[in-house]
Amino acid sequence: MRHSNIWSTVLLLGLVVSCQDDKIRHYKVSKLEAPALRQAHGHSALRYTVPEGWQEEANPEGMRAAAFKMVDGNQTIEITIVPLSGSAGGLFQNVNRWRGQVGLDPIREDELTQQIKQIDIAGTRASYIDLGGPEQRILAVVLVRNDQTWFFKLQGPADLVERQKAAFEAFVRSVKYDA
Repeated sequence: MRHSNIWSTVLLLGLVVSCQDDKIRHYKVSKLEAPALRQAHGHSALRYTVPEGWQEEANPEGMRAAAFKMVDGNQTIEITIVPLSGSAGGLFQNVNRWRGQVGLDPIREDELTQQIKQIDIAGTRASYIDLGGPEQRILAVVLVRNDQTWFFKLQGPADLVERQKAAFEAFVRSVKYDA
């Protein structure tokens, strides 16, 4: 008898639940707007104005907060933004690494200041390095902000880099950080 009471209760509950109004209901849900600011791999939101002709990569690889390509004929330049913790190896080491990438010999540490100009990014002075090798050229801006070092780098064939130099400088000057 006890089992029949349990089955009767289950059957009754099933009938009550299944006798609900089965009309199709329509709901209007407002579409969420995509955030205007790009989140830079867990770092502060970063805003910038992308120069004409630069194509932003949807999913930048590795440590990159953002990456772009610019194609002109059969030549391509790559533009990257990479934030790293602390001093990220130091400016001297990075400059010598970049010099090697464009086919230049390393410099001594006392020659470093001759390689650097200053540029303002988001209200902060940053180091601006222009390294031209026989075929390749790198423009790099290094910004130290809140215990992080941000690298803005353009690299590619020397003549195309020259034609994009003003666009790169305008790009880094357009960078803004939230909070």
